[in-house]
Amino acid sequence: MSAIANPGDAAPQQPDPAELEAIRTAYLASASFADVLTRATKFAGDIQALVDLTPSMGVSTADAMALCARELQFAAVLGRSGMFRPAFGAVRLALEAVSWGVYLSTDEIASRRWLSNIEDLKWSSSVSGDRGALTEAFATIFFPSLSVFSNSYLTRAQTLYRDLSGFVHGEVRTHALTLAIEFNPELMQRLKDASQELVEIALFMYTVRFLDGLSRIDRVSEDALVETLGHLEPMRTRLETLERN
Repeated sequence: MSAIANPGDAAPQQPDPAELEAIRTAYLASASFADVLTRATKFAGDIQALVDLTPSMGVSTADAMALCARELQFAAVLGRSGMFRPAFGAVRLALEAVSWGVYLSTDEIASRRWLSNIEDLKWSSSVSGDRGALTEAFATIFFPSLSVFSNSYLTRAQTLYRDLSGFVHGEVRTHALTLAIEFNPELMQRLKDASQELVEIALFMYTVRFLDGLSRIDRVSEDALVETLGHLEPMRTRLETLERN
């Protein structure tokens, strides 16, 4: 017996062929930026290695770190497909996720209240404020010798967040750059730069919060930290004291 259609059922919406062609064309045109997705995928692997290395991290922080990496991959795919407004929005969510995760790793009650949607959390509070993850006070508790770098990374994170928010909130300055689905080399370069900045800020926050508490390190995690934060002498010194797998 054939099923009887419900008159109220809407027919599934078919994809617009013109939009699909625009996406395909943008993706092909952005081939020279293929490393944006390659780097995002590598970052996802690096984050997973760091999470596996840090059992003290807690489930909610591990989930936030994974969300950060996943959103950066989404941003790369969206950017290469010519959809820049959601691409920059995904980078902003990646920055928010890692900031919330590191900040809430110090407060189980606040973490559970946030996860249960009982209490909202402002991004600015997670990085600055009284106990923000990018403050000197935060680093002084978890990795004192890195505290001298906190203000610099806080400024960089705030600048990045402000720039990304312009795309999310539709500021006038972003309109002409995001009206169509098409390859835009200027925006692709900005997306690439924003993604690289996000990676460094995220790994700095992880390092400040967790590295000093580790007793061992694996090759993937060490390579990721040295490649991105090798200019920070206290981090290199700490790595030298850890056992290798």
